[in-house]
Amino acid sequence: MEEENPLMFKVLMTVQDLWKFSLYQSYRGLYGIFSLVYVFAGIYVIVTTWSSISPVYRLFLIGCYLLYMVWKPGYLYLKAYRQVEASKDKEDLILSFGEAGIGAYRGDKGNELSWENVNRVEQIGSMMVFYMKENMLCLLPDSAVGNYKPVLQALIMKKMPPERRKRI
Repeated sequence: MEEENPLMFKVLMTVQDLWKFSLYQSYRGLYGIFSLVYVFAGIYVIVTTWSSISPVYRLFLIGCYLLYMVWKPGYLYLKAYRQVEASKDKEDLILSFGEAGIGAYRGDKGNELSWENVNRVEQIGSMMVFYMKENMLCLLPDSAVGNYKPVLQALIMKKMPPERRKRI
């Protein structure tokens, strides 16, 4: 995938970026709907039964509610933190985007994929997510793209059909 002027970005993932992506992945779809129902049902049960239940049961209800509402996001944050810390010892990740496809390079190692191998591109919050074939994905924060975002979006719109791109 040798090209004249591919767009190249140095990707420095932050804990916040990975955490937000993990939250999005964890709480979308049916699980997200279930989570909302659980939150409102939990609040309803706590409020309506508060005066008629024992203090031990109150503690149990609040504990279950907090376990679900605090433990999962906290676990995802810790996981993102560990992943960022583990990648600090490695060389920087460079992503290149051109007419032929996407390249990912770390030091002297790299991988190149054509646009046909990209299943979907989605803008999620402040990052673009490239879902590749073979269960791979690439996260590209807006902070890495900077002022080149319109150029990258134009390239994506040119190379990806509308049904394979979301919010681009």
